Amino acid sequence: MKKTFTWNLFLLAAVPFFAISCATDNGDHPGPGGSGSDDKGYADPNGVFIVNEGPDVYESGSLVYIAPDGTASESDPYEAVNHSQMGYMGQDMYLYDGKYYILCQNETYDGGEMTGDGQLIVVDAKTLTKIAAYDTDMLRAEMSETDDDENILQNPTNVMVLDEHNVFICDNRGMSRFDCTTKQMVRIEGTYRWANNGSNLAGNIGSRGIAVIGDRIYASAGGWSMATSDARFGIYEFTKGATGINRMLSISNSSKITGLCADGGYLWVATTIYEDHIAGTIRGENAVYKVDPETMTIVKTYPIRKGDLSLTDRTSSITVLGDNIYYTGGTTNIYRFNTSDNTTTLLGDASSFDPAARVLYNNIVVNPANGYVYMTTIGENSATGYTTNNILVFDVSGDELKLVANYKGLTCFPAGIICVSRFE
Repeated sequence: MKKTFTWNLFLLAAVPFFAISCATDNGDHPGPGGSGSDDKGYADPNGVFIVNEGPDVYESGSLVYIAPDGTASESDPYEAVNHSQMGYMGQDMYLYDGKYYILCQNETYDGGEMTGDGQLIVVDAKTLTKIAAYDTDMLRAEMSETDDDENILQNPTNVMVLDEHNVFICDNRGMSRFDCTTKQMVRIEGTYRWANNGSNLAGNIGSRGIAVIGDRIYASAGGWSMATSDARFGIYEFTKGATGINRMLSISNSSKITGLCADGGYLWVATTIYEDHIAGTIRGENAVYKVDPETMTIVKTYPIRKGDLSLTDRTSSITVLGDNIYYTGGTTNIYRFNTSDNTTTLLGDASSFDPAARVLYNNIVVNPANGYVYMTTIGENSATGYTTNNILVFDVSGDELKLVANYKGLTCFPAGIICVSRFE
């Protein structure tokens, strides 16, 4: 979410997308999408999406699509196909059974009228043609213990799909499960405002990464503020038809949980240190935990000594592929930690390839299809800084970053990088 500065309404004029610039490294590598077949359309596992929030008030969220041949869309493919806009502040998308589930924070607000297609939109994965859309009122949870206003989703950030009866949505208040066939949604018991034991001062869970392994969903909880009990720090598991938490793994190292992702059948959990202003001490540690989801036990702990695992807004602070953990510490530096020999390599500073790429906007993602790392940046944290933006793609197979592509002027507050191959 774009919470780093205060908007002035007169600065919120709609900003058009600019032409892309794609820089390749002497043609030694394929385009960032890798090789793929055209008949799979937008569901090609070698494709990559960027989900844009869009500027407040005046524009809907949108998509950028990087095709398998490395070309990127200069305009929103969703709007081009459906002749309508997605919704206000696009956040996430998930592929299941030939359909993308696209999550927005709300419909576009324009002069008192909601003009976007919905808060949750289901589209054909191959064509992006809209199949169904659910607005805020349809995604109202059944909760007897709260007033009516709190039944609606508050700033949802993540969507995960086990099947059409089990669409899990994470928002600032907890975890919910929506059934697309009955149009009923319930809050998962034990997650409502769980990050701060009911205080709702900063109550959100799972926004630093949510993982799906098989028919189970995993989310991190706690660590946002001192109002959270150490006993609630950890990983929570959800299953089909869930009305409550299935299992929980406590990670009580007094750290902030900053990342969660899945790779190789394991969960990878990142924590970082922070200053306890109440006690006047530094708490926690920079570490990555390898977790076996079958037994819900920690297999190994990897201390991180170079750089750190700081929060990167709403995305996981780490991204994992094979033996390698990639992280930025909230900067434009890219680090690689190898779990086989416990070595850390600073691969380089992405801004050295383009001086305009000064500020990381949400975290990097490694693409399982080609092993490349994708980064989104803006020019600066200001009311107009987002108009300078880049999507940088790097080959990280060596000990130094190698630029594969640099797409300019395509994003508008990018909420997430979605590699289609992660759904295979």
